Amino acid sequence: MTFKADFVGKRKYFTVLSLVLIVVSIVFIFTKGFNFGVDFTGGIEISVSVPDVDKTVAEMRELLSAEDPSFAAARIIKQRPLIEEGSSEQRSRFSVIVNASESEQWVTDKILAGLESEGVSESNILSVSTISGYAAQEIRGYAWIA
Repeated sequence: MTFKADFVGKRKYFTVLSLVLIVVSIVFIFTKGFNFGVDFTGGIEISVSVPDVDKTVAEMRELLSAEDPSFAAARIIKQRPLIEEGSSEQRSRFSVIVNASESEQWVTDKILAGLESEGVSESNILSVSTISGYAAQEIRGYAWIA
């Protein structure tokens, strides 16, 4: 059994479909803009584990915003649940990205203070990454060249 697809005969449909997708993409670029990560914008990314597996991003934002209003604009991403070695306990893992000029210690302290009621301590901070504005600008420039 052979399958024959008439792509050449349908070229007008595929051309129109391609043009529509290109126009929609351009509209999204100009209306929504690009969603640059911490590597391109600069800032601080802190990965933290929380005992409550069912914790949502909205609940995290509410807890952190109560500690400092600048966290209302932070990007908070829920990552895969974390299972620690030697334990059957699952923990939620969140990445909190802040475009702040404050020090990483200040941001870490605010996160710990905001999540203290959830049983989060300094040992629950999994990683802290800081990218300076200059490094981010340089990376963004190289990305456009590529």
